Amino acid sequence: MKIVNYNVKFNQDVELIDVSLEAKGPEEDDLYISSDYLRKNVRRGNTFINIYKKNKLRQTILARKGLEKFFDLAKEYMLYNLYKIKDLNNIGGVKNKY
Repeated sequence: MKIVNYNVKFNQDVELIDVSLEAKGPEEDDLYISSDYLRKNVRRGNTFINIYKKNKLRQTILARKGLEKFFDLAKEYMLYNLYKIKDLNNIGGVKNKY
């Protein structure tokens, strides 16, 4: 997990926290494919807001929840790992005649 904290310059009682996966590219794809939890909860672009009062955390708000990785694909299609297939005419043992 990659967690980046930012203090809001105009209000020191507010902190932004960006949460994402440390992995990129095919490694990121493999992590999202293998974990329903990561795909549904650790999306690209999660941002939380912590609000403090007198240096004590008072509230945490989910400010932005990015789109789910592969949000438009059914899980059974994700399992093919297309970047690993050399012959795109032969996916899943079915020869494509086009």
